[in-house]
Amino acid sequence: MSFLCSGQSNMEMQVLRAGNSYDEIRKSANNTIRLAGIHQAINPAPLTHFQNPVDWQVASPDTVPAWSAVCFFFARELQSVAHVPIGLIQSTWGWLEHSPVDQRRGAASSRRL
Repeated sequence: MSFLCSGQSNMEMQVLRAGNSYDEIRKSANNTIRLAGIHQAINPAPLTHFQNPVDWQVASPDTVPAWSAVCFFFARELQSVAHVPIGLIQSTWGWLEHSPVDQRRGAASSRRL
């Protein structure tokens, strides 16, 4: 099973910042949960490929601290019931400051809107 974990601040919050993070990280090793993180990038035109390499990471105390807490805990709970390997694709973008001028420029530059 694969899942896209996409969203803003709540989805971006790392396991390291979650409650009881020390114990959660310590017991995070699971070679059947993997995450591919999509790096944030801004480009005015659609891209045909990612600007940065995308690597799959296996859940471990070395990798999990930087993962989305919501994404990891969801996978761990689902796997405890489904008993299948789970792939997570994290594409998150926390708080961004927008002004009405920015929004008008964005809409004006797109003929689809």
